Amino acid sequence: MGLFGLFSKKEKPDPFTLRDDVRLKKINVNYISPDELLPQMRENSEIAGKLVPVNYYATKVRFIEAFLYYSEDYSQSKIQLCFYVNEKPEKTSEFFELNFKTLQKLLSKVGMYIEG
Repeated sequence: MGLFGLFSKKEKPDPFTLRDDVRLKKINVNYISPDELLPQMRENSEIAGKLVPVNYYATKVRFIEAFLYYSEDYSQSKIQLCFYVNEKPEKTSEFFELNFKTLQKLLSKVGMYIEG
């Protein structure tokens, strides 16, 4: 193993998130353990609609930063979750596909209302 094999490889970004027509919305939500939340997300990503937004300054000890990527027409969307403990990233999830209803529910929780 060479010197560079000692360092963990950074995951490649999802090609969808790099498109010019894709928008990003970051939402801080209540902390749920990655061991509890990620298996549920892998089974059914609609569980993301139940996440509750929080004020970062009120709960900066433990929170999840949700990265919502969506196309301009909302026809395609993905979410990635970054789990923070004591203001340091603990774990970052893979990307999960979201259906329109779940995206609509998440965005409405932060005052963005979309029609579909």
